Amino acid sequence: MLRTSRTAMSVFSLDGFVKDFVDFYERPMKVGDKAVTPKVDGFTERVVQLKSWVFGDIAHILVLYEAHIPGSSRPPQQGVDSWELVRREGRWWIAAVTNEIVTPDRPVPPELRTER
Repeated sequence: MLRTSRTAMSVFSLDGFVKDFVDFYERPMKVGDKAVTPKVDGFTERVVQLKSWVFGDIAHILVLYEAHIPGSSRPPQQGVDSWELVRREGRWWIAAVTNEIVTPDRPVPPELRTER
């Protein structure tokens, strides 16, 4: 389940997740008063902070990230990814991924704030 716009979330299979990213990367979008295409204009995403913990064969990782299209008038957007992992036969597998965008009404969770 991933946020696919500021107002919608979607359930994805692995193929659906990859297709959604390819569509985002290749399709022009309106940002402010100009059209940008991440494939042409670029796209950056960086990890700002993360918090992880393991309990037996399960792990949970919260990742605060910042995404931006260079040259866009829109400032970088922060979001939080939540990764649920399960260990099977000595290997970690992704069980679920969800995400949320950071807004004034939904600030960075305390676990991911650097000023603790």
